[in-house]
Amino acid sequence: MRFVLYPSLNVTGRYRTEFSLTLSREIVRDFTAGATAYDSYDSKPPAGSSSTHDFGISLNIGWTF
Repeated sequence: MRFVLYPSLNVTGRYRTEFSLTLSREIVRDFTAGATAYDSYDSKPPAGSSSTHDFGISLNIGWTF
């Protein structure tokens, strides 16, 4: 799990946050499957951007050799 807060140094009242959560599980020896969920927030996004949140889920598989 990761959470980061970025305050703006040049725009009053603006801040950004980033959050991510990763889960991974070994299915069989050296083979893993997992998922990561993330969310990014901007309290005052740049002009032209209509959304303050960006979020999603990514799935992954891996093999260690």
